[in-house]
Amino acid sequence: MASLEGRVIWVTGATGGVGESVVATLLEEGACVIASYRHPEGFEHLLKRVGAHERLCSAPCDLLDAEAARQVVVQWASREGAITGLVHLVGGFASGARIAEAGHAAFAAMWENNVATLLNALSAVVPMMEAQQFGRIVAIASAQAFSDNPGVAPYATAKATVIDVMRRLAKEEAGRNISANALVPGAIDTPANHEWIVRNPPHNLVTPQEIARVVRFLLTEEGGILTGGALPVRSPSAA
Repeated sequence: MASLEGRVIWVTGATGGVGESVVATLLEEGACVIASYRHPEGFEHLLKRVGAHERLCSAPCDLLDAEAARQVVVQWASREGAITGLVHLVGGFASGARIAEAGHAAFAAMWENNVATLLNALSAVVPMMEAQQFGRIVAIASAQAFSDNPGVAPYATAKATVIDVMRRLAKEEAGRNISANALVPGAIDTPANHEWIVRNPPHNLVTPQEIARVVRFLLTEEGGILTGGALPVRSPSAA
């Protein structure tokens, strides 16, 4: 029996560089995957990788719209059963400006892309998890949250907020068999990052497949032993 047999997992940002690997891994493990995305061409690309699958559900959604997020949960839970896991991979990155140059707009944009989308997803799905007394929640943060690198303050502070939200959520849901963790990768080896990685070989590189394997464990019954964590993720072979 696959480790996630019978589970219904909502993956946001499902068509991104990490999302495709997460979706593929969860399908292999027997889960029903509700894949949210914004652009149809992204889902078409995902289908080319994983193939048409009866347990893969297309759920386009703009997660800046709280009602749209709620409708995803209502619609697909009525079809596939209660959602037992959330993997939040939606986010955005920007760099280059110093704090004095960035201004409020740059910080607000990173907060919306990385934090507001998470809050809307949580508001939509956590009440269902509370009702069933079970849930596994994973959100993607970044090692930049702990760095003092110049030029990334809007992004880093947003990801630090993601970590804090997950830590506090884990405390609030203690006793309900709901776990909440933030993954803290360094550089992720995706096509979008490839050029930068070639120019600046990082010491903390991780692949989407490695992240997907960690996500898989955290979504299992056994994975509930970990909650409230900011979990570093890096390849064992990384320097």
